[in-house]
Amino acid sequence: MKTHKDSTQEIDLGELTSRLKNKDQGYGNLAKRLQYVYWAFLPISIVLLLISITEGSNVYEIFGSICYFLAFLIFALLFRFYSKEYKHVDYSEPTLVMLRKAADRYKPFRSKSYWAILGLFLVVIKPIVDKPITQESTFDLLILLGLFVLAVLVGMIAWTIRDKALRDHILVMIKDLEG
Repeated sequence: MKTHKDSTQEIDLGELTSRLKNKDQGYGNLAKRLQYVYWAFLPISIVLLLISITEGSNVYEIFGSICYFLAFLIFALLFRFYSKEYKHVDYSEPTLVMLRKAADRYKPFRSKSYWAILGLFLVVIKPIVDKPITQESTFDLLILLGLFVLAVLVGMIAWTIRDKALRDHILVMIKDLEG
C-alpha cells in the first residue's frame, strides 16, 4: 500500500514497516542496556544506604539515600518495560492497529515516561535533604535543574531529527487508512 504525504513524497507500507522494525530493534537494545546499568546501581545504592545507617548518619542523609535507591528502581523498571515492549512488537497485527501502536511508541512524551519525572525528582531531592539549604546548595540545585531542562531540550531536538518524520509518516498512513 502506498500513500502520498504531499506531492513529492510517497510512503510505502513495506518500507515504513521495515524502518519501524529497525528503529524498534535499536531502541529495544538501548533500553535493555540501560536496564542493566540501573539494575547494577541498585545493589550499590543499597550498600551506600546500609553504610549511612551503620555510620549513624542523620535521618536526612538516610532519606536521601532511599530517594536514590527508589530512583534507580524506577529507572530499572521503566527500561525493563521499554525493553520488553520493543522486543515484543507484533507487526502481523492488522495494519491500522499496528500503526496506532507505533504512533504511540514514537510520541515524544508517553504516559509511562512520566515515571521518569518521578525518578528525576527523587534524584533532585537527595541534595536538598542531605544538607542545610544555603546559597551554595540552592545554586547547585538550580544548576542541576537547568541540566535536566537542557537534557529534555536535547532529547526533543534528537527526537525531531531522528523520529518525528517516521511518526509523521505513520500518522499520514493512519489518516489515509481511516478514510
